[in-house]
Amino acid sequence: MIEILISAVLLVILILWLAYKDKFPPPKRILFCVATDEEKISLVKTINRIQQELVKRNIGFDVLVTGTGVMSSTVRLLKHLSSLPNRYYSHILNIGFAGGHFDQRADQRADQRADQRADQRAKWVKVAKIYDMTTPTDFRSPPVILGSDRDGVNLETHVKFVKDVNELRNERNIVDMEAYALAIIAEAYGIGFESYKLVSDSGDSSDYDDATKTTDHPILVLT
Repeated sequence: MIEILISAVLLVILILWLAYKDKFPPPKRILFCVATDEEKISLVKTINRIQQELVKRNIGFDVLVTGTGVMSSTVRLLKHLSSLPNRYYSHILNIGFAGGHFDQRADQRADQRADQRADQRAKWVKVAKIYDMTTPTDFRSPPVILGSDRDGVNLETHVKFVKDVNELRNERNIVDMEAYALAIIAEAYGIGFESYKLVSDSGDSSDYDDATKTTDHPILVLT
């Protein structure tokens, strides 16, 4: 008799769980995606600051180093998400460096370029739209829309470090090598996606290297 009663109670619990499981979403948890260990270390002040705010809001977090490039970031994010329950993360937050604000005028003095790069490093930018530049023009997928153009900048994801403004879809855009792939995966999993970038270079890889060697960057504060 007791066994029958226990079985009945368990059956009722199972039925109630199946009926209401979608009405009680799991606690919010955010995944930070950064490209390299160097970027993670360099942006540790921002990561710590955001994590402190999430703790206050009772939101969990993890940090995933995706590796550089669309192939590495695709494989690592898919592998990570596939090992977890569905809807484990409410949002993916991609933070890191980007190239941009390219200026190829031959008459611009070197010290002016240096001042310009310093100003660029001092500002986080929110990404509004991400363009796929990893495949030939005829086969490119449509851009991922994250917000209105007035709310942020347009980002192009390329397969290599961009040094020539002619490689850009639009010279006003900024460039990285991972965000488009991350955004597409997040969309497929039904996970919210946001991307914030620090402009570290204007087509000069040494600028990027210098940027990742310091933690003295402005701290991104989410609202």
